[in-house]
Amino acid sequence: MNSNTLMRSTLPLLIRHIPFQILIGLLLVGCTTSDPEIARREGMARSVSRWRSCAPPAEVTSPVSLAIHSISINSQSTSVRVVAYTTSNPGELALPLYYLSRGRWLIAEKDRAYLLDQDCREFRLNDVERSSPLPNPGLLQLEAGSSFEFTLKFPPVGHSASLGWLVYGQRALPLAFPTPEPASP
Repeated sequence: MNSNTLMRSTLPLLIRHIPFQILIGLLLVGCTTSDPEIARREGMARSVSRWRSCAPPAEVTSPVSLAIHSISINSQSTSVRVVAYTTSNPGELALPLYYLSRGRWLIAEKDRAYLLDQDCREFRLNDVERSSPLPNPGLLQLEAGSSFEFTLKFPPVGHSASLGWLVYGQRALPLAFPTPEPASP
């Protein structure tokens, strides 16, 4: 058998099998597309991972714990109401003070309080409101089983922020930002 005859006899077989091969190839491509739910979960995992990488490591051994009571956002500011509390032992917590010479709010003259959003943008502390006056404005002394509330005011975080961190000295508290309130006329 010469090469022309061999070519003529195998050509129809190849043509008959090409649509089958294309069909198999298309099916395999269709099977490798990802499930939308899996893609959404992977995207959320990447976002949460990036969000967690923003926060500094927490290194606190104080008997005073912090909890976020509420968060409010308006066109002027973001307010975070914080509760400092103790359970079984008395403790002390340094509160932010404004140092005019340094032009910033500091906790115990070295640490800062600020917000981080999910994109690692930092929002510096603008003001502190205490629920009651303190004998020493920079130091909160709590008895066992007591609590104290104060409000930290920051610049407005904007509409795109959904997750974030309140960094208070060496502490990092996770938070979810509410939808900002509309501006009043």
